[in-house]
Amino acid sequence: MKLKNNSILYILLVAGALGCISCKREFLEITPKGSLIAEKTSDYNALYNNMMLSASAESTLYLADDVCSLLPTYTSNSVLAQRLFTFADDLYDEDETPNMISIWLKSIYSMNKIVHEVMDSKGGTEAEKRGLLAEARASRALLHFYLVNLYGQPYNEATAATDLGFPIIDTYDLTRKDFERHTVAQVYDFVCDELKASLTDLPGKISHRYRMSAAAANAYLGRVLVYRGRYAEARPYLEAALEGAKNASIPVGLFDYHVETKAGGAYAPGLFGPTVVDANNFKEGMHVMPFSISTNLIFFSASYYIPKAVIDEYTPSDLRRVFLTYTNYAQTKPFANGMARIFGRTNSFFFGANISDVNLLLAEVYTRENKLEKGAGLLVDFRKNRMDAQQANVATGIGQKELLHEIIKERKLEFLGIGDRWFTIRRLSVDPLFPEIANYKHVLYNADGTVSKEYPLRKQRLTMRLPLKMMLENPGMPQND
Repeated sequence: MKLKNNSILYILLVAGALGCISCKREFLEITPKGSLIAEKTSDYNALYNNMMLSASAESTLYLADDVCSLLPTYTSNSVLAQRLFTFADDLYDEDETPNMISIWLKSIYSMNKIVHEVMDSKGGTEAEKRGLLAEARASRALLHFYLVNLYGQPYNEATAATDLGFPIIDTYDLTRKDFERHTVAQVYDFVCDELKASLTDLPGKISHRYRMSAAAANAYLGRVLVYRGRYAEARPYLEAALEGAKNASIPVGLFDYHVETKAGGAYAPGLFGPTVVDANNFKEGMHVMPFSISTNLIFFSASYYIPKAVIDEYTPSDLRRVFLTYTNYAQTKPFANGMARIFGRTNSFFFGANISDVNLLLAEVYTRENKLEKGAGLLVDFRKNRMDAQQANVATGIGQKELLHEIIKERKLEFLGIGDRWFTIRRLSVDPLFPEIANYKHVLYNADGTVSKEYPLRKQRLTMRLPLKMMLENPGMPQND
């Protein structure tokens, strides 16, 4: 099933591509048709280096059940942040282009150009060309996966073949105006096919966190299959990702917070909170898509807070508590109701492929396959890097359902308040084992801790509505409810 549009995303694609062109004029120029000129294999490699996959937290940071907000700082939040927090139907005005879409469509345009042209480029070896082709296919697949998880329905095997998804954009022709809105199943099929096709020619070793590798593609493919509920199919890819990480040319592995939160560690205490780890030094990253969360700079006002009920889910010895502070910088008065704000995590990498994500996904897969000893063992080993060994253990004789809930809770705590939780809520909203996961509300508190207003999540807002600008440019395009 394909749903026709007249010129979906045309304006956004043009704007994104022109932004990319302006970055590298020494070897890329505009032709009258509107595409980029590149001749040498090195040009296409430079195009990838110049583009680098990045992300923005703007669309997920304020949506999940791990945040609340507080007056009067809430009133200084951006209009977008307030609309997200209140689950507004339309997030953008008619003249606004979402930052995340423009960034990712620019990248997709660049990847499509590489896919269609690199094999005919000059100067490179066959292996170099095939490597760039594979990297581009895996990268555009990843971005389609995130776009369908913002603007398509949560994946449900029973309805995915008819649920509205997002256009599959596999052309680099800026003159094209006949993009089609594909179904959720079609987009997921495209993503899986592209990732699988890329595996043979991607580098076997991780040598650069910004560049795709076979280990990273395995991690992404495993994640996508988990989102489809195909757990047995996901397992070998997740296992291969962890094996690939062991053979990396750069340090890749879990941070041991017993070491890294102390002086000299990656998250050593500093004047403004734990040290901020940049992408190059993010040891857990197999492939990074960094984004900045400026509101977590301690000398800025927080735009969101972590409720005490969520904080209390940490064990007393959990060292991830170092990323929480209960007062503003240079102040002594605590926030109301025991809530906290995050600091030190001004960079986040959850959109990328990282070891913590793969470990928790694989533990979930083992548990769903009723391999409880493997699932529990992986979870406990992971927790030992975050807290005291005794508190890392799970209950003796824990059942499948209970262990699964423990693993999902661990995801929540590992990626607390940085946007990942929203994707977990979406995918589990169609899982009968988690009937209440999407049944929550955001609370806006007065400064004294009393409730000012509550905003319940409606089922429709598990899927974002397409931006109004896109709808105006494409009057025949189906809109989400």
